[in-house]
Amino acid sequence: MLVIITTIFSCNNNQENKNFTESDIAIIPKPAKLQLDKGAFQFDKNTQFIVANSSQKEIYRVLIDKFKNISSWNLEVSEKVPKDNFVQFIIDDNIEDEGYKLVVNSTNVTISSKGNTGFMYGIETLRQLLPVEIESENAVSGKDWLIPNLTIEDKPRYKYRGLMLDVSRHFFEIDYLMKTIDRLAMLKMNVLHLHLVDDQGWRIEIKKYPKLTEVGAWRVDQEDKHWDGRRKTLPNEKGTYGGFYTQKQLKDLVAYAATKNIEIIPEIEMPAHVSSAIAAYPELSCLEKPIGVPSGGVWPITDIYCAGKEHTFEFLENVLLEVMGIFPSKYIHVGGDEATKTNWAKCADCKKEKEPKV
Repeated sequence: MLVIITTIFSCNNNQENKNFTESDIAIIPKPAKLQLDKGAFQFDKNTQFIVANSSQKEIYRVLIDKFKNISSWNLEVSEKVPKDNFVQFIIDDNIEDEGYKLVVNSTNVTISSKGNTGFMYGIETLRQLLPVEIESENAVSGKDWLIPNLTIEDKPRYKYRGLMLDVSRHFFEIDYLMKTIDRLAMLKMNVLHLHLVDDQGWRIEIKKYPKLTEVGAWRVDQEDKHWDGRRKTLPNEKGTYGGFYTQKQLKDLVAYAATKNIEIIPEIEMPAHVSSAIAAYPELSCLEKPIGVPSGGVWPITDIYCAGKEHTFEFLENVLLEVMGIFPSKYIHVGGDEATKTNWAKCADCKKEKEPKV
């Protein structure tokens, strides 16, 4: 019994005597308002997470899983508020969309928000207030899991808070994209812009045009050379470096991102930066000449979609219809840059399109 009393006294003493300074707090992005108070709240194996409804349970998962990983704690989620030692979600319709209010004192933590996005951002702030060892992949012992007593009122400054990831020039596996979404959520970002198409690789499955991934998703491996020092790939050379995402993988990714308040905006380049598509379907270009998927830099970019052929527009419409079936985002980015129109000026089909119609 004496040991138990001593342990409890020691725990309380840590909380009361621990005073943080502003230099101890490193939250990214910096909160709009922060008031630091004396004392601290300590997480332990008996800390409970309180929800207002069942839809909020999954939001706590990021912290619960981390504590389980480092301390083997099985922390409880409940709808019943205990006397102390808890983190609680409180619905407050007066708080702006995506905003939250975080109040920490020595007995409990409350996060107030209008909806689940604010609660999620509040939890991510708690995560950053904890000692950095919370991010460890291995067990951590002898650590006091203290966070400072404080009040934070925060909301995003910008509606669009995004990261663009170029998976065309350098392919990343789907697991990496999932981890990227987790990192974006930690930093309270809400858009992942996926650059899915470029000269060096076509990364999205289009069922109507299977060669886009059979051919366009792979390039000759010259990764040991400088980007602009790689030789030109011949049309008949088989590519071995690359990859692509199936429509199911991307739909699952979109669904996962939605749980983190992240919208995925796909980018499907046109009319230039499409050598990977023309390598698969040469008839889409003005010259209709077979080319290889480039292994590195391309300049000038003359192998572009032919603007004078009707089947070019049929192709693009069919591609975009499948893309829209995967991504519910309001926008699809179409690139539109660096189109050298040398072949358009020579192409009979393009010239015909410029002629006045009677």
